[in-house]
Amino acid sequence: MVLRTSRLWSRSFVAADLDRLRATWELAVDDGSGVVGRCGLGLQDGGRQGMVWYLLDPAVHGRGYAAEAARALLAFAFDTLGVHRVFADIDPRNPASARVCERLGMWREAWFVENVEVRGEWCDTWIYGLLRREWLTAPTGVGIAG
Repeated sequence: MVLRTSRLWSRSFVAADLDRLRATWELAVDDGSGVVGRCGLGLQDGGRQGMVWYLLDPAVHGRGYAAEAARALLAFAFDTLGVHRVFADIDPRNPASARVCERLGMWREAWFVENVEVRGEWCDTWIYGLLRREWLTAPTGVGIAG
């Protein structure tokens, strides 16, 4: 569970998961009154790259939960798993999601035009990425220090 005022998961959860090979973590986002969304990390390329995602109830948008969840997942990916690069696949029609990535120090690496079909409509995709070395040297207010 992700609580606004707590860490993403306990040390025992992380220790248990590191004892086995795992490619995906999907966790609930809890605002203290109940589950309001989910977030996740999927490893690729033999664990050298990861994709982060978050999906929240519109009723809690703008409260910082997505950034908190994504920040915890980035910390886990870079600091615990030693991942080289993490990226997010963003719908350009959702600028708030892009702002979450930017607040975390991620930068837009690519813009794919009409590369995915959603409910019969061809949509664009923005790819935001962050390298481990960028995470480790991020200024205050970005990345782990945020």
